[in-house]
Amino acid sequence: MLQLYSVYLGLGILGLFLSLAASAQGQGAFSFVQGEFHVTADKTYYHSKTKVHEARGHVVMSAKEKRLSSEYAWIDTKSGKIKVRGNVVFVTPRWTIQAAEMEFNSNTGTGKIFYGTVSNDFYRLKGQLIRKISDDRFLTTEGEYTTCRDCPESWTLSAKSVDWTIDGYAFMESVYVLVNDVPTVYMPYLIIPVKTRRQTGFLFPSLGSGSRHGFTYVQPLFLAINDHMDATLSYGRYSKRGNRGELEYRYRAYAPVQGIINAYYTRDKEFKERPNRVGLITEHNFSFWPDFDFRLKILETSDRDYSREFFEDIDGRGLSALESNFILTRTFNDFFISAEALRYRNLIGPDDLNVDKDTVQVGPSVYVGFRDQRIWDNLYGSLFARYDRFYRTSGSFFDTNGKGLYNSFSEDFIREAQRLQVSPEFSYTWRIGGAWDVQPGLQYNEQAHFFDVSPNMDNVETLSSRYLLSRVRTSTTLEKVWQSKSDNTEAWKHLITPFVQYANIPYFTESQVHPFTDQIKRAGGKFDQFDIIPIQNDSDNFREPLGNAVSYGFTSRLIQKKRKRNRADLVYPFDYVTPKKKSYPKPKNKIQEMWIEADKRWDNSDIDYSRYHQLWLLSVNQAYDIREGKKNNKPNTPPPAPFSPLLIRSELTMDNFSNYLEYQFKPYALLIEEENRYKSQHDFRFSAAWTLKSLSNAAGTIFFKRGLRFNFAYSSSPNLTRNMGVGTTWSFNDFFSMEYDINVDLVKKNKISETFAAIFNSPSECWRLRLNYSREESGTDFGIDLGVNLMGTGYVGMNSSPGIGAFPGSSN
Repeated sequence: MLQLYSVYLGLGILGLFLSLAASAQGQGAFSFVQGEFHVTADKTYYHSKTKVHEARGHVVMSAKEKRLSSEYAWIDTKSGKIKVRGNVVFVTPRWTIQAAEMEFNSNTGTGKIFYGTVSNDFYRLKGQLIRKISDDRFLTTEGEYTTCRDCPESWTLSAKSVDWTIDGYAFMESVYVLVNDVPTVYMPYLIIPVKTRRQTGFLFPSLGSGSRHGFTYVQPLFLAINDHMDATLSYGRYSKRGNRGELEYRYRAYAPVQGIINAYYTRDKEFKERPNRVGLITEHNFSFWPDFDFRLKILETSDRDYSREFFEDIDGRGLSALESNFILTRTFNDFFISAEALRYRNLIGPDDLNVDKDTVQVGPSVYVGFRDQRIWDNLYGSLFARYDRFYRTSGSFFDTNGKGLYNSFSEDFIREAQRLQVSPEFSYTWRIGGAWDVQPGLQYNEQAHFFDVSPNMDNVETLSSRYLLSRVRTSTTLEKVWQSKSDNTEAWKHLITPFVQYANIPYFTESQVHPFTDQIKRAGGKFDQFDIIPIQNDSDNFREPLGNAVSYGFTSRLIQKKRKRNRADLVYPFDYVTPKKKSYPKPKNKIQEMWIEADKRWDNSDIDYSRYHQLWLLSVNQAYDIREGKKNNKPNTPPPAPFSPLLIRSELTMDNFSNYLEYQFKPYALLIEEENRYKSQHDFRFSAAWTLKSLSNAAGTIFFKRGLRFNFAYSSSPNLTRNMGVGTTWSFNDFFSMEYDINVDLVKKNKISETFAAIFNSPSECWRLRLNYSREESGTDFGIDLGVNLMGTGYVGMNSSPGIGAFPGSSN
């Protein structure tokens, strides 16, 4: 018995030893791979012979920026193989895996996912077996791809095989588009860019339908040319018009050097005269040096009506002309020079093709100036000069009498000329009582018009005019600061600056027998407002009288200083994104390095200009012409007209409300000759916008906006007009909203235009539907636009940008 008891005791001790050896880390936590991976669980076991760990119950495996949880884990520390099962959730900074079971190698990052899903903030991949062949690449058979956030998804792409790379592409074979799990469209092969970085590839097509163009389909191709340039080429068809082509080219080397070109082509079968219709918009901004700026903007169409029929390309509704301009400026400390050219595309001419033949163009115009230079004490001198060239394609004069020869005694208008102006000025400044600024000045103006001579035009002599202008201006600024206890505002400042100016032209000379002198006195006879000497009031002149006149008015400003904010602007609470620290590109040349350093100095300056907000601006000004007021009201002559138009402007900009008001009172707008009196004119414009609530998530897939708009325009003469417009953007919830605008003529009591849009955003955040209706005098239009959130970063295909523009943070 004693020997048998000893045997049992030995076996028990041996079993206890083996049990301790197989569960050497039964405390529920251990680490492996030199402490990189740490595991906690309800129970852990270690097999010393095979160097395998087992963990059971609430297993959590964590590493740097990674976390895996499951119910069971088997870890081979020798080979790096890991098997987990039971509610597997694997989270990394770039993706999340949810699966029933998973096998992977901690050394290579490869593995298999069984009955699982790989997802990130933008899209989701499902499959019975998903193979992870690299850190960011997944392969699956019988897989499904979607960006929908609902379950079951509103739409999915079901494919026989999927090759998906995070922030790359998803290559799919034998694809079915499932809408609510119902197969709808089959595609043998499909490539989807599932990335936020720019790369060449096809984008989702733009689809629509309307009464103007019919059914529209345009397929875009995105071209990532290099780090600073990209383009989008699009081709499709408008069923009512014909074939359609589009080009958008963008570039940006650094902030001050950027540009965009948009070109549109339509083979319009409804426009018989010239079916090849083209529209062009291009804008460029260059700063070759801190003081050298170049800007170019071109709006061009192949015919007069293009911008009204294709206003989604170039909007010319309500405009009389499209203006293109070229501006080149170089500034120095005391000197500046600028050149510009203007190009007008006439939208109201009688000829729909040769619309600009009678339009006067301007270019070049060159401006040169020396800023105030101190001559002695507070005496300063300056110089300004300008050169303008006016021309047109149909000849140097407008042939009113139709005889083909210019006649200075008829109503013929000279339409081509060159003009040169030189204006030196001297001024002196002092202060009275430490508050009032007084500045007298003396200016001399020399002006000459050189007229082009054509074979059908007699030689027109140069017209020279000159005048001396003396003026005294006095002004002061009163200000008051209030400290605020509100959560949003730190302080308020109100500034009011009244001014009074007296001007007198004691000397002027101008030929009174020159044909151009008579021309500029007629309506439409001037090239611009600088053609005349501003001696007295002129209803066709926007400059105040300076012959012997007093100008007066004031400017009032209310400035808000906001409190510092510790977080970004409010977005949806479930989609709050902490703003990233601003990064600066690596400079590639000296000029770019200089601009980046300037940006850094501005960003790091102590003054936070974003905290200062001009809440309200009010300006009032008018002039009284003393010369005109002294006139005697003789029989058969117009009565005196001493007052210039009174102009009042008000701009109010609050966080949720903005308002613009402009009022003009023209006391002598219309002369009624038979009654020998003037008729005044009142022009009034008012617009306001209320934002009741505005929220949106970072991806742009959900928004909630409620706002109202109102505008009113009134003119008393020559024809009474009263137009009013109201509009609203109203979200009923996060998913359904509407937009409505209507403009009416209150005099004729009819509608000018009416537009309505109903927008539905799917709760899944993967598609959006927009129904559009508009009615104008030219007819009605109805359209249906469908947008699909194909890449998880926003909607494409709904007359919107594709969401992967030329440069991060830039619009398309």
